[in-house]
Amino acid sequence: MKKFTKSNEGITLIALVVTIIVLLILAAVSIQMLTGDNGIITNASKVSTSNAYYSAEEQVKLAYMAVKAEISAKTVKSGTYDPTDSSETTALATIVANDLGANQTGSKWAVDRSTAGTIIITYTDSKIDKDSIGTVNLATMDGTTVPTVVPREEGKVHYKIRLLKSQDAELFTDISEDVDTVDGTSASEMVKIADSKTTDAAKTEYYQSFYGSVVDYGKTIDTSLSDKWKIFYIGKMEGETDDHIYLIADSYVKYDTLPTKAVGETTPTTYSYKKSTDWKAYFATYQADPATINDGILPAYPTGAMVGSSYATVAKMKNLNYKYYKAGHTGESQPNMRAVASMLDTNIWSSYMDSTTNGKAQYAIGGPTIEMLFNSYNQTHGTNFGAKAASTNGYQINTNADATTGWANNISNMLNTTDTNGLYVCSTGANAYWLASPSAYGTNGVMLVYYDGGVSDGGYNYSNFGFRPVVCLKSSVQLEKVSDNNYKLK
Repeated sequence: MKKFTKSNEGITLIALVVTIIVLLILAAVSIQMLTGDNGIITNASKVSTSNAYYSAEEQVKLAYMAVKAEISAKTVKSGTYDPTDSSETTALATIVANDLGANQTGSKWAVDRSTAGTIIITYTDSKIDKDSIGTVNLATMDGTTVPTVVPREEGKVHYKIRLLKSQDAELFTDISEDVDTVDGTSASEMVKIADSKTTDAAKTEYYQSFYGSVVDYGKTIDTSLSDKWKIFYIGKMEGETDDHIYLIADSYVKYDTLPTKAVGETTPTTYSYKKSTDWKAYFATYQADPATINDGILPAYPTGAMVGSSYATVAKMKNLNYKYYKAGHTGESQPNMRAVASMLDTNIWSSYMDSTTNGKAQYAIGGPTIEMLFNSYNQTHGTNFGAKAASTNGYQINTNADATTGWANNISNMLNTTDTNGLYVCSTGANAYWLASPSAYGTNGVMLVYYDGGVSDGGYNYSNFGFRPVVCLKSSVQLEKVSDNNYKLK
């Protein structure tokens, strides 16, 4: 009789558990490959989003080029083009709408032309996912990279064509890129915005949009002629390390508000600027009365004053008249340099600061230097004005900073007298305002800006000129728009 034995070849419980665990792990990996951040489904969704976005972008660029071509044609044909005219905006927006098919039934495009000078374009597509498109860097028309694009809302992306006064236009591949508003923006951020502009005309118009605007600085100058401060320059002086916003007195300050004390190496003695009229003052070392022959601003800055380590003016002299000192000049014994030193001594002009401890001002000086003036003017006019230290006496100027010839001590009608809200030229109160820079004309010459836009020089003891102090705000200070051409500080 046969004998049967029991088989042990079946699946054990342990083997079953191990098999199940392995299957679960494989399932998890498969799911992750399909749906994770880099999964097949997710990537397919991103590709779909990107394709939808880039397709829309290309169509917008074509419409944008059509707008630029029409602007050029209008300019050539009539010689005039006004982007602030609503009819111009409507006509150009119609071109955009036609190119995009925005007027067709079921179109994904919408064109808003309600604001003169601005064409807003909206593209609606359910494929556009806010999170997916948020990490895509797009390129402007000239190939430069623009900031990361994030659509304002799910399923939509917005574009903007801004019409420029310079007979041109600017395209923003998303509305959020149009950061021309300076609200909550520091000086360094504003400079970055300007530098990101794709054309010189766009950069110039950016600065023009707020230079000359009135700022509620919180420090009253006087009420008889002007108590306003205006945006004069935003940027970094060649000898400085940070970008700042610089404000300038709207017009000549009254003689009574000028400093009455100059700081020397010892305990300050009272020295006075000389008065010609309420708005005219100068640096003379004497008055008509022989008894007061030594009563003036210049004795506070004797020979060697500009190199004395205890003088507050040393750093500002070298930073704000950078080219002069870079050329190896000092001129400390010259009366024009003593006058300049007095204008750049932050101690004696501190009365124009809102607070010396916790205010918005970094420092105050008696007026802009020639380098600061040209930095500002070049920004708002697209010019290339330059100043160079021609000798120990001081600066010469030129309408072309790169020129090898044509340098002069003075240039008539150099500055426009009416634009930029009258920022650069004053026609009431005095014949010119002092610049805190020496002139190459001679050891007595201090640079200045005349009422007719001429940039020239005058003897430190000439009595027909006045002062327009400048305040440098701290680099962290931001502008907040109150209304057109009016800002407050934050």
